[in-house]
Amino acid sequence: MVEKTYTCEDCGVQFTSEASHAKRCAECRKANKRARERVGVEERECARCGTMFQPYKGDQLYCKDGCSYEVHKERNRAPGIPTTRRCRNRDCIERFVPVNASHWYHEPACGQSERLWSVEEILAEEGALLPSGSHLEMAKAAFGQKNQALRENTRLRSLRDYLTFELRSFYDEHPEYRLPRINPPTATVTRQKGREVEVIIQCSDWQVGKWEQGFGVEATKRRIEHLKESVASIVKRQQDAGYKVARIVVSFGGDMCEGCYIYGGQNVSGLDRTSNTHRLTVQIRVVAHLMAEFAAYCATLVQNVAVEVVGGNHGRPNGKNDYADPEDNFDVMAAWWASDLTRNTPRIKWNVHEDWWGGFETMGHYIVSFHGDQWRGPFDRLDNLLPNWITNGVFGGKPKIVLTHHRHNLDAKEIAGVKVYQNGTIDGGSKYYLKSYGKAATPAQRILVVSEKRAPESSWDVDF
Repeated sequence: MVEKTYTCEDCGVQFTSEASHAKRCAECRKANKRARERVGVEERECARCGTMFQPYKGDQLYCKDGCSYEVHKERNRAPGIPTTRRCRNRDCIERFVPVNASHWYHEPACGQSERLWSVEEILAEEGALLPSGSHLEMAKAAFGQKNQALRENTRLRSLRDYLTFELRSFYDEHPEYRLPRINPPTATVTRQKGREVEVIIQCSDWQVGKWEQGFGVEATKRRIEHLKESVASIVKRQQDAGYKVARIVVSFGGDMCEGCYIYGGQNVSGLDRTSNTHRLTVQIRVVAHLMAEFAAYCATLVQNVAVEVVGGNHGRPNGKNDYADPEDNFDVMAAWWASDLTRNTPRIKWNVHEDWWGGFETMGHYIVSFHGDQWRGPFDRLDNLLPNWITNGVFGGKPKIVLTHHRHNLDAKEIAGVKVYQNGTIDGGSKYYLKSYGKAATPAQRILVVSEKRAPESSWDVDF
């Protein structure tokens, strides 16, 4: 393109442009654009400093770039950094908020001082590195000095300890928040003695907190009620056939929480704000209550309920890592909370597995459950992976049944003599599945019936 010379209609200055017809110079175009955007926008208070200003556009929150930058810096301050730090300049009395672990001076000029605190002296104050630092000071450095709860309890060593301390102390002080004791069901007489079965409910990928194509938390709750009705129907069917249902095993297979910023492209725009579950703390609380209520409902149907939990990938705040620390997994946190909510009913036993897989026995058969994000690609890739895991003793023995999840679609096959069941999701039709496999998935969960002779006796798909 050939540049041409034009005269600006607003200021009269000559300027060059490759456009075939240009009316204004760059500065006047920018000013004109701001003037158009400003029309109809009233003065407002800066969200950071409180100054009244005239916004250039409707969604402008801050009066100037400086306020916007400071807010961005505060939000992205590196984790594990204390709230305030002493300047290394001994003559500077200011404390400041460090933006990274190597930020030592209140301002650059302080770095020119000849009277400096040593790095060891600064860290000693923060209790971050020296062996002599107390657990309390180390906890304050790790979690931030604003967290008063951590200052009050020197035994807290991790997020798990913090959560347990907070939840247990809260529910000990407010027992009315726990679910009431569930009375055992009336004994059902079977026509033939010794005929017993156990029911396994494969629950996963509820993704509570997601908002997609009009499907949110309230719709999820309605489908959970449908799942409860299906469980009751299958238990009754077994009893009518002369079987005693000795136990229900609820297997939570992960991704019960939707999470936020866990995987690429995920953000609050895809979260359910109508239920306020775009906040992770609310997601964990809602999921905990839904898991506890589901286990409690099963306790109204049979004498004993066992709950087996493995974490999913949506609950890993430290990114894609198959062996992420379980104490940082949102699904696991929700399960600990849920187990406390059902504390008044000791017939409900919780087993929260602190690994990427969990094993348990049902009617003498060994069952293994894992979320299923340990490999990329289709379900068929397990044809090679599962025999290798079994041969290498990963699961401590050969399972009769393997429960897997994550791929949002019901599927089943036999691999090296092992029955493998892949669970669906409770919402179905997810954009993830459509993008990955080119078709919409049917929303469904699975129920298995296991006897001493057969694992399983039967498999039931619960479609929503």
